Amino acid sequence: MKYSLTEEHVTTCISNWLRSLGWKVIAMDIPGGGSGMTFRSDKNKEEERGRLKGSIRPDIIAIKKNVCLLFENKPKFNKGDFDKQQRARESREFENDIARYSELKCKRYYYGIGMGMAPVNNDKIKARQQDVDFIVTSDSDGNCELIYQASAKPFF
Repeated sequence: MKYSLTEEHVTTCISNWLRSLGWKVIAMDIPGGGSGMTFRSDKNKEEERGRLKGSIRPDIIAIKKNVCLLFENKPKFNKGDFDKQQRARESREFENDIARYSELKCKRYYYGIGMGMAPVNNDKIKARQQDVDFIVTSDSDGNCELIYQASAKPFF
């Protein structure tokens, strides 16, 4: 069955795909609802409009063994999500707050992007893939594919 590529569709498809690979999806944040978790930066505890300034709320958090995957998802390329994941990956400023959750006994954290599978995204993805740990795409039939993984030590 074909679906339109929305953020909700991409997030749901990737969550189902992760579960089929043995990952435990512990949080999923979709537009209009979900069970997301917000993490605070070690660097900024200042509030802005009821939320902590500089906090992140990943669209998917999945764990397997001691590995934690944090996804930002969109139906098409989104520069802001790459920027956000790059900052989190390079600064590691959220990992102390993530570690507060007893279920998240992770030793390795990977920050990545989920997006709709579309040829129009290919050049933009290639230009930014080094800024994240992984990229997973989803098509309108619900199929997912890992198209990029930075680590020499596979985690999928």
